[in-house]
Amino acid sequence: MPAGIVRPNCPPSPPSPSLESLGLVIRARELAQEIASQERETADLTQLVLGEISDFFSGIGQPVAPETPEEMQAVLMARVESVMRDHQ
Repeated sequence: MPAGIVRPNCPPSPPSPSLESLGLVIRARELAQEIASQERETADLTQLVLGEISDFFSGIGQPVAPETPEEMQAVLMARVESVMRDHQ
């Protein structure tokens, strides 16, 4: 059969392994970028929460600071919950 003629009964050629590999590399890169983004967001949130905790404890002993452990827990949790809500 002359070159360049396609036989109608032949199945299509399988995809090139190099194209499949390239697709996998692209997908892996996308996943790595997504993971890195999530890690940055987690680090940001951690820093915000730690900042709120630090601010809370710097006010302990002031005249308007909560005095009982229950009051302290309620105030601190409200501050942390506010950060979590704002960060969503």
